[in-house]
Amino acid sequence: MITKTELEKYLERLENDGRSQDTIKNYDFYLTRFIAYIETNNITTDNCVEILEDYKAQLLHDRNLAKSSIKTEIEVVKRFLHSIGFDCSSVKTPKIEEAAPKYLSTEEVKKLIKAPDGIHETRDKAIIYLLYSSGLRVGELTRLNIEDINLSDGSIQIKRGKGGKARPAFTDPITIELIKAMLDGRADDNPALFLSRTGGRLSIRSVQRIVKNAAAKSGLPGDKVTPHKLRHSFAVHHLQMEGGLNIKEIQQLLGHKSLDTTMIYTKISDNGLKQRYNDVHSRLISN
Repeated sequence: MITKTELEKYLERLENDGRSQDTIKNYDFYLTRFIAYIETNNITTDNCVEILEDYKAQLLHDRNLAKSSIKTEIEVVKRFLHSIGFDCSSVKTPKIEEAAPKYLSTEEVKKLIKAPDGIHETRDKAIIYLLYSSGLRVGELTRLNIEDINLSDGSIQIKRGKGGKARPAFTDPITIELIKAMLDGRADDNPALFLSRTGGRLSIRSVQRIVKNAAAKSGLPGDKVTPHKLRHSFAVHHLQMEGGLNIKEIQQLLGHKSLDTTMIYTKISDNGLKQRYNDVHSRLISN
C-alpha cells in the first residue's frame, strides 16, 4: 500500500529540485487520485503494470478527459511509482495527434499591446510586451525579480524555468523602456518585477486576466487570447520572418528540453511556405 508519507516525501523532493508550485499542485492532485483508486488493491512489483493499465482504461472510458490530460496524468503516476520502486515503464500513454499551435497575427499582437489603459497601463503594457518579445511562460514572468533583467541590454536570467532549469532570455528596447517607466513609479523594496494592486507579487491568474482584458478592449476574442498564445506567437513570427531565428535558437529561447517539442512550430512555418509557394507559382503559370 502506498502511504501518504511517501507522497509527501516525493512532493518535497520535487520542490527541492526547483519545480514550480503549480507543478507540485498538479502532481499532488493526480497522485492523490491514483492512490485513492488503489486503496483497496495491494500494489506490488508484480501487479503494478496491470493496475496502472486498468487505471488508464478507467480514465479513458469512465471520465470525460482529453487524451492529452490522460497522457500527462499517466506519465506523472509512472514517474512517482518508479521513484518508490515500481517499474511501470511498459505502460504506454495515449497517442496524441499534435495540432499546430494557435497564435496571433502580428496585427492582432499590435492591437493587443496598445489596449491596456488606466492606473496600471504601463505595467500591463510591459507584461504583454515582455510575454511577446521574450516567449516567456507566464509562470516564468511572474517569478521574475527586478535583478533578473538587465535594463541596459535587455537580457533576462530565467533562474527557474520548467523542470527547475535556468536559461537566458531577451527582450527589446520598447519593453525595457516600459519596465523602466513602471519601476520609476514605484516606491517599495519588493524584489518582484511585477506587483499586484495590493503590493504583492503578481499572480499567474492576474496576468491571465490582464491579457484577457486587453483582448476584450482591442476587439479580440478574450476567451481565446492567453499568455501562452503570445509565447506561440513569438516562436511562429520569429521562424516565419525572412532571416529570422532558426529552430534550434527558438528551442533555446523557449527552454524546450527536446527539439521535438519545438518542431511543432515548423507545421506553422511550413504552412506559410506552402502559401508563398502557391502565390509565386500562380504568378509563374499565369505569365
